[in-house]
Amino acid sequence: MKTIAILHHSAPPEMGVVEKNIYNHILLLNQAGYSLRVISGVQDEAYYESGFHHSVMLLPVREILPDFPETAAITQSLAAGEMHPDFKAAVHSLIARLMPLLSGVQVCFVYNTLTTPQNLLLTAALHTLRQRLPVRLVAWTLDDSSQPDLPLPSGSGSSAPFPWSLLCQVWPGVRYVAASRHCQERLTSQLQIAPEEIAVIPAGIDPEEFLKWEPHTHQLVHDHGLFEAAPLLLCPCIIAPGRRLEFAIQVVAALGRRYPRAAMLVFDLSHPDRPVDPDYARALRTQARDSGIPQRIHLAYARDSVDALLQFSNAVLADLYHLADLLFLPYQQDCLGIPLLRAGLVRLPIFASDTSPFAALPGGLPHAFDPNGSPEEVAQAIADSLQADPAFAVRQQVLDQFTWQAILKNQLTPLVEESTGSPDTLS
Repeated sequence: MKTIAILHHSAPPEMGVVEKNIYNHILLLNQAGYSLRVISGVQDEAYYESGFHHSVMLLPVREILPDFPETAAITQSLAAGEMHPDFKAAVHSLIARLMPLLSGVQVCFVYNTLTTPQNLLLTAALHTLRQRLPVRLVAWTLDDSSQPDLPLPSGSGSSAPFPWSLLCQVWPGVRYVAASRHCQERLTSQLQIAPEEIAVIPAGIDPEEFLKWEPHTHQLVHDHGLFEAAPLLLCPCIIAPGRRLEFAIQVVAALGRRYPRAAMLVFDLSHPDRPVDPDYARALRTQARDSGIPQRIHLAYARDSVDALLQFSNAVLADLYHLADLLFLPYQQDCLGIPLLRAGLVRLPIFASDTSPFAALPGGLPHAFDPNGSPEEVAQAIADSLQADPAFAVRQQVLDQFTWQAILKNQLTPLVEESTGSPDTLS
């Protein structure tokens, strides 16, 4: 198991801008199979023992806290533009304190310390440690207006006095990361390097947490890989002959030629006393396989009464309507269907049979189709609608690039792998 250190004067359970990023980095990298050492001034070891996998270890170092007496005195002198007489001794003391904690670490994420004058004592200590230990430093610069920097004296780059000069030079072997294009531009000027030498890895979002998913929503999404769908068609429907599900599968197959990740979730709200015919469900799956989309047609239905109560509660249904990209109803409804009302309430685009009761209302349905017509034509109508919808494009960009899981896969892991190779699998 490879080891990564997380180094900052504060860390979770404190939750400022930097600490929120640190929390997600710890969580994701640990889930990915890395062992982590959190080196910080915080003392809450019980939080780490209960909140993370056992391979996350908190190593408190009070000397790096801004309000630690000796550190505070040195910082106050530096803020006044004066070198404190104990600065050199404090640096050596901090080096001795950190050396054993970083021994055996392959990569160390350092937040703001190498590029902003928030803790120049720690900056100087790391500059020496970098030359003594075979650890790869990753210098993160995060937007954090809540933490005031020490004022930089006149001069920059090589003309800046020590220790400020450490912030204006590129350290050999250090990987620089900015949390935004704005940070990248500032570092480009500060360090006098090309923008491409500074990776941009933004903060992400956890859709499950933000949207407050139910546990059974989480299970459905991950069991069926619904986050991979683009677009996701939602089809609340009794899974039985006569509901035009064969036509729906043909539409998804045709749509897949335009959107290769198009998928459909068919969920049956019928009570388990009226079970789905397994032979019919098998026939639908066979059609999906023969159409080349076996992994993109998902049938969900209750197996027993407990499953019915939990899996398709109103809260889970609300989650699914917010997750989907459009409601797809290929069958005739005998009354003003609840699925149409739910979709209207959450602004979900509706593609429904022109036999739907809504089609007869004033204004009708914006996307009505003939359930006996051409699947290709319906698929093209869906594609045209999606291409004209900027919200769909933004949502897909968020899901593909800016969820924490996407950032882990596309950016964090490759960043670590530059030095460490593949992480071991947690046992």
